[in-house]
Amino acid sequence: MANVYLAMDNELEIIPVINKIDLPSADPERVKQEITDVIGIDGEEAILASGKSGIGIEDILEQIVERIPAPAEILMPPH
Repeated sequence: MANVYLAMDNELEIIPVINKIDLPSADPERVKQEITDVIGIDGEEAILASGKSGIGIEDILEQIVERIPAPAEILMPPH
């Protein structure tokens, strides 16, 4: 949770992802509601994903491309 609040404090784009939806104990609807209630962003925007089965991976990549701006400048490491 600290990381999401840090990102919000720095006005970074948040892409909510609910992972491990392939597990029997997964309850994505409850987690969507928690995202809305606890974090204060729309949980309905959350991408449902499973790294194991590959569900949602393409959606995550699409959202990164659409919502995360390109860097203003490319920093090169010192030589």
